[in-house]
Amino acid sequence: MKIFSFNSKKGWAVLAAAVLLLSLSACGEGAVPPVNKGTGAPGGAAQSDGPSTPQASQNSTEGGETEAGFPVSYTIKPPSHSLRAGKLTCTFHGVRLTDTVSGLDNPEGFRNDASIYCGGESLRYPDFIAEDGEHFVPGVYLLLVDVTVKSQDAESFTRRDLNDLGQSRGEFDDPYLFRSDDLICLVDLGPRVSSAGLPGSGGNDMDYFSGLNRRGEHPVVFRLEPGESIDLTIGFLVSDAQQGGDNEFDWLYLAEGTVHNAKDALIHLDLSGEEVLKK
Repeated sequence: MKIFSFNSKKGWAVLAAAVLLLSLSACGEGAVPPVNKGTGAPGGAAQSDGPSTPQASQNSTEGGETEAGFPVSYTIKPPSHSLRAGKLTCTFHGVRLTDTVSGLDNPEGFRNDASIYCGGESLRYPDFIAEDGEHFVPGVYLLLVDVTVKSQDAESFTRRDLNDLGQSRGEFDDPYLFRSDDLICLVDLGPRVSSAGLPGSGGNDMDYFSGLNRRGEHPVVFRLEPGESIDLTIGFLVSDAQQGGDNEFDWLYLAEGTVHNAKDALIHLDLSGEEVLKK
């Protein structure tokens, strides 16, 4: 299994200021370096749906280069992300890029609708996994994001909460259920995306979740009562333009949601180094 980890203290990440759009994914051929498994996330968690690996990277700002490493945090407040009350604090400890399903905390953690554009067609799970059952098809990678989520008396809207039209504002009856695919978005504005005029369909939507199908209410939810915290790993399928894909690996950002300016993103991910792109 091969993994590339980011560490700003070792100088692995380089900043680029850019305007953001959201992208689709594709694939080509290539490989990534050997596995570098990290330690657990700092700050104890009440429960865990996956490993949390502190790594370092760069933080993005508009019009300049500013060094800042993981962890990076933001707070979700009502009414964002269907929150009714309280706050959710998300702390991102690092990212890892892998070309194999081996070593994943939940090897079956891919959403049924997970897909990536490859070789002129869209491959839906499990078609982007190679015949050996362990690797992705050449050029396809999984970007794993380790996050700790802590509840500060957070509550979601429930089915009992109605809007002005009398429609339910929430999906569930339990106010302590939260969706993992609401926590972070991967966005891309490389020249290929811009020149193609791609509208950005929600960015690279979450394709993998370490806690997938561990609750009966919905495949991607987790439960968090006030004062509790939980370690999660979220994954996005990506492919490299230099290997025949659509993603330009030096133009990827993590953002809270749809953003159009680099200054609004949380952190810049530069995956363009030779360690990632060449065998």
